[in-house]
Amino acid sequence: MTTANHLRIGYFSQDLVDDLILHETAFDHVVAKMVGASRGAVISKLALGGILDDQVSIPVENLSGGQKARLAMLLATLDSPHLLILDKPTNHLDIETTEWLEDFMRTFKGAQLIVSHDRYFLDQVCTRIVEVDNLRAWPWKGNYSQFLKQKEASEAS
Repeated sequence: MTTANHLRIGYFSQDLVDDLILHETAFDHVVAKMVGASRGAVISKLALGGILDDQVSIPVENLSGGQKARLAMLLATLDSPHLLILDKPTNHLDIETTEWLEDFMRTFKGAQLIVSHDRYFLDQVCTRIVEVDNLRAWPWKGNYSQFLKQKEASEAS
């Protein structure tokens, strides 16, 4: 989490799980960020992040890739960022975790900047697309499929 002039920014990438401390538990990771929080509050946060009761005390190295990704996303959003940057978030995720991430992103209250090659994921979570080409940016309303239709129509005109 980065703070600049009171703007809170969360960051999640396919490689963020590499930053997790493998010998610590999911509970340890969240406690470190929620200093002074009760055990119940930490467990509740973990549950919101898709980490279930039987997973909170397992060392991170023993969690599945999907569970690690959920923990990394929880940590990126723990401080309620205004902007969440996702860099190829669905790479290396199983279907269940990708669906969880789609649901999570649809309910996220802040702005999102997503870089992804996963067109289905973009269709599920995006409401605007920004096309960047030749150092210029063009905003489009809608999901990825709608962007393609709008772009095709504008190029045909």
